[in-house]
Amino acid sequence: MQVVLTILGAFALSVVFSVLILKIFVDKTLSILHGKNNLNAIEKLFLKPVKDWAASFQGFLSEIFKEIDLAYNKILSVAYDIESSAEKNQQQSNIVLTNSKDIQTSISGLLVGLKLVLQHIESAYENVSSLEEFMTHFKEKNQNIQEDIQKLLAEVSTDLESMVSENTAYTQKMADQITKLKTVFKKVEDFLGTIVKISEQINILALNASIESAKLESVLGENFKTGFHVIADQIRKLSNDTKSTADEIGDFIIEISGIVDGISSLSEKSKDIISRQVEYGKTTFQKLNQVSQLVDYINKKISQASEKLSVQYSIVNDLKHYVTRLENSYIAVDSSTNKILSSVEVSKKIAERLMRLMNRLVDVCREFESVRNDISAKITKRVEIEVNQQRVAEAIETIENEVIPQLVLSWQKELNHKEVIDQSLQKFSNIFEALWTNNPDGTFIYSNPPEGIENAKVREWFTKAMAGHTYVSSAYISAITRNYCITISMPVYDGFGRLLGVIGADIKLSIVKCSQTGL
Repeated sequence: MQVVLTILGAFALSVVFSVLILKIFVDKTLSILHGKNNLNAIEKLFLKPVKDWAASFQGFLSEIFKEIDLAYNKILSVAYDIESSAEKNQQQSNIVLTNSKDIQTSISGLLVGLKLVLQHIESAYENVSSLEEFMTHFKEKNQNIQEDIQKLLAEVSTDLESMVSENTAYTQKMADQITKLKTVFKKVEDFLGTIVKISEQINILALNASIESAKLESVLGENFKTGFHVIADQIRKLSNDTKSTADEIGDFIIEISGIVDGISSLSEKSKDIISRQVEYGKTTFQKLNQVSQLVDYINKKISQASEKLSVQYSIVNDLKHYVTRLENSYIAVDSSTNKILSSVEVSKKIAERLMRLMNRLVDVCREFESVRNDISAKITKRVEIEVNQQRVAEAIETIENEVIPQLVLSWQKELNHKEVIDQSLQKFSNIFEALWTNNPDGTFIYSNPPEGIENAKVREWFTKAMAGHTYVSSAYISAITRNYCITISMPVYDGFGRLLGVIGADIKLSIVKCSQTGL
């Protein structure tokens, strides 16, 4: 870019110096042709062809100047466009630099976050690993407990069955013996009853014997007492003693029978207690069996949990590797971002340098404009242009009353701009050479003929119109039509007074007279 600008500047300066040299030569030639050096008539006659050639050459120079003027306008337009583009480039470089710094900051923060996540994942990895070991150990312990419970159940079941069997047999034997004892007691009781009856009969017999003995004594007298009376008394006494003894034995048997009944009752209660113990043993066995089933269920759940834990362990392990890879990727991105940031900073410096070069180019163009104006006043053919104020007023009135109202109706639609501008150029072809519209940011909406610049925001006609003024330029040669024209521009408002953009136009001019400088 710097080389191109240098070539353009050198070319412009060489053209200027060439034109100045030609200007001096022509001035001297014209001075001679006008007789300022007191040449005689013959010399004037001889020099007439030279004079004609000089006039022709001056016309040629005028055409060259016109081309130079056009070239200058194009160079200036390109310079403005380059300046605008360079400004945009610098703005974008600043934005990219800011965004790159923000991205770098975000990536740095993200890297910190990833490191924290990796630390947590490693901690979770260790916890899962420890938990898996604990679950394996717990599963083994639980399996041992289940085996012990199964053994205990088997032993309890065997002992309980044996104990119940023995207790049942013993209780049954004791009940049988008690039943037999009751039978014996019943026989003894019956035997005692028989003894009592015999004793009562003996007592009766003894009483009868005593009575008979008394009768006999009463008959025989006192001297004829017999021993029957004594025997009867002894028999009656023995009978009474036997009855008393039998009664005591009966009471004892009754007492023993009560004790036996108590033992029988206790035996029944013992039998009930043993039955309850058996039921309790069965219930205990069932509970232990349920505990065994529960332990088995816990083992299954532990196995399932262990399997899931293994899956989680694998997932956490994979996640650890993925995060590590992601961290490495972000480290690479961070490195790339640093390189991009360095490149952007270099681009920013280049853009700043480009802006300085653009400013120098604009300054050179302005100097060239000053030289051009000076040359234009001395060596080009003067084109007296009738700047018809009435025509300018007519053009402004036409734009305000005929063009703008149609554009405002659908300002946002580019197709509407095209239709309105094309129709207006055709309808008012005697007034306008070009019509165009711009957005507030300087971009062109539509232009006929097509615009020769990318953005108009640095042009005077645009800035004046955006400031709310109607702009009217001086006469100049259009870079598009290559004809002399005047540019006018004005702001466009909607019905609420809001600024929509700018409309501009080139007005045709009429050439009324041509004269040659110095003639």
